[in-house]
Formats: sequence, C-alpha cells, structure tokens
Amino acid sequence: MDEVVNNKRKIIVSRIGMLLTVVSVVFIVRRFFQVDLDYAIFTSPVVVAELIVIAFVNGFIIILTAINYRALLYNVTGVKMPHPEVIKVYCIANLYKYIPGGILSVLGRNKLAVDNEELSHSKVATATVLEGVFFILAALVITLAYSSDYAVQELRQLDILPIVLATIAGIIIVIALVVYLTRHRIKRFLESVGIKSVLKPPVLAKRAVAALVLANMWGFMFMWILALMGQPITLYITMTVIGLFGFSWLVGFFVPIAPAGLGIREAAILMFIGVIVPDNYLLLAVMAHRVSTIIGDIIAYGIAIFYAWVKNHKTI
Repeated sequence: MDEVVNNKRKIIVSRIGMLLTVVSVVFIVRRFFQVDLDYAIFTSPVVVAELIVIAFVNGFIIILTAINYRALLYNVTGVKMPHPEVIKVYCIANLYKYIPGGILSVLGRNKLAVDNEELSHSKVATATVLEGVFFILAALVITLAYSSDYAVQELRQLDILPIVLATIAGIIIVIALVVYLTRHRIKRFLESVGIKSVLKPPVLAKRAVAALVLANMWGFMFMWILALMGQPITLYITMTVIGLFGFSWLVGFFVPIAPAGLGIREAAILMFIGVIVPDNYLLLAVMAHRVSTIIGDIIAYGIAIFYAWVKNHKTI
C-alpha cells in the first residue's frame, strides 16, 4: 500500500515538474517571438569556435566540481576514494538531472556506496546535502555581493525596501535562532553518521571557498556568452549579471522537480537580468548558454569515462 502511495506521489511530482517546465518554456518562447533576433551571429566561424571552447570549459568545470565533491566525501567519511571512480560516478549522475523528477542526479551518486564497502549510503547522501548547502551559500554571497546595489535601487522604486529588509532580517534571525537552539542536536547527528572533520573551521573554509570559486565560474561563463552575443561590457554590468545569474541559479535549484532546472532557470534569467540587458542579446545568450551547458555535461562525461579507462589500463 505504501509503495503504491509513494509511486503516485512520484508521478504527481514528476508531472508538476513537467508542467512548470512547459509553462517556463512557453514564457521563454513568447519572449523570443516578441523580439526580432539576429540569428546570423551563430553562422560566424569565430562565434561558433568560441562557443565550442565555452562548452569544453563548462565540461572542465563539471570535472572540478566532481573533484571538489571527492574532497567533501573524504571530509565526511575519512575514506580517500580514487579520483577516476568518483569523477566517473559524479559525471554520470550529473546527466541524470535531465530526467524529470530531479532526484535521480542525487541518487545516482549512491553508486559509490554500492561499489565500496567503506562508504555507506547515509554518508554519501550527507556529502551530497553538504555540497548543496555550500553551493546555496556561495550563490547567496555572490548575489548579495555583486548585485545588492541593483536590487536596492529596484526596490526603492517600488517603495517596499523597508518591508523587504525587515522580512530578510526576520528570516535570518529565525534561522539563526533555530540553528543555535538545535546546535547540540545537529552536532550529535553529524557525529552519529561519522562526520567529524568537516566540522573543523579549516575544512569548512576550504569547502566554502571551493564552492564560491565554482559558483563564480558558472556566472562568468554566462557573462562570457553574453559578451559574445554583443552585450557591451562594463564592470557594473559584469558584476551585476554574475550576481543575478547566481540568484537565477538559486531559483532553478529550489525547483528540483523540473529536469535540470530546464526553463525555470532561463525564465528567472530573463526576468531578473532582462531589466539591465537588452532582449536581443539576452535571449541569444540564454539559448547559447543552455546548449553549451548540455554539451559541457556530455564532454565532462566523456572525459570522466576516458580518465577512468586510462587509469584502469595503467594498473593492469
């Protein structure tokens, strides 16, 4: 009976995710039809070559993310897993994010626990959760550090700045209070699943800095594409776009039932970045970014498979 209920819930969640994706895609397509775009830019050999380079860079960023996950897994478990194995499983699981439901990309990493007795499913899952927490915090920092001035200016025009600030302050106070009151329970829980080293300040600092660097790289890649599409570059535009891209990533992250944030993230980008960047540049950049990201994920998968193959043959 419980299994039937769970299956129904999964089907409902999957359909909701697909519905959100369809709505977002309709919104994006509508924006495309409202603007007279010059698609001829994609016939330029220079632009095509640069987009190929961007796709490869995106692939290497995924590899770096997998390496960071291996380090986090070591912090959680104390087990030093081989680089090829972790990178391979991570990159394969990364492709699962395109399957509706959004949860398979997370569950796919548990193959590490299946193939290795030293690891447990709970510890692999804990490392995955912590990775998400670090990326959320990194995206928040980037959003606040790079685009807070823009946000304040927009809110002032709406005359709701005091309400927004009061709401944010209230949320922060509540979260801080809950964490403080439950700090001993949190510590006992983490220690019960074997997490000790990750609680040390130096380890936390390393993982936080790594997440911040990777999140900045994601934002920079989108800015690179935007510049390639013809958007004039200034320091203000660059910082604000990267900050708002971080916020758009957060929106897509918190709607995990949409496959790979498909449509959700793009809709958020158009909504927030569209205020400071003309549609004729932004729409082309959104399209090119999505394609280069998908190709980058495939390239990362190919690199991971090849790397594992080379390492396995060296040990024979």
